[in-house]
Amino acid sequence: VQAAGDDARRAGVIWIAMRAFIGLSDLLLMLGRYEEAVRTVDEGVTLATEAGMARAAGAFLRGNKVEALLRSGRWQEAMACAEVGAEGAGVFAGMLLSLRAELHALAGRRTEAQGDLREARRHLRNSSAAQWMLPLAVIEAELARSSGELDAAREIIERALARDDAGAEQRYAWP
Repeated sequence: VQAAGDDARRAGVIWIAMRAFIGLSDLLLMLGRYEEAVRTVDEGVTLATEAGMARAAGAFLRGNKVEALLRSGRWQEAMACAEVGAEGAGVFAGMLLSLRAELHALAGRRTEAQGDLREARRHLRNSSAAQWMLPLAVIEAELARSSGELDAAREIIERALARDDAGAEQRYAWP
């Protein structure tokens, strides 16, 4: 993936180079190689900004950086990176809002988590892909679990994992 991205960049095929940065950072996240994912994202965001793709491809990259920072315990940096405003509406904003909601939920900030979750769902309302719905279910279940509503949390997870496409999204099903 790295070689394909480098070749695309040299050839001036920026969209393919951006897809390579996104794909490589996804792969590094799945492998738990968070520092490498952050470095990859930072390089990709620079290219996205230079190419005028910061609101779309750059937003996906920022989401991957937020996730890498969150999973490696760097929550303050993750929250700063997840600031909403420079990305496009829909999946771009929804992804960042869902990560913000997860950060808030894990930090015990229920009101903020519920607000970001509600806003993420608004942005993702036209999508039913497991890529978006599984992380939202994890957040919803965590909010229920942290309130002592264990049956509700279990039901949310069971419903999410019962989806026909849940197994096809290994990157998003593992939490």
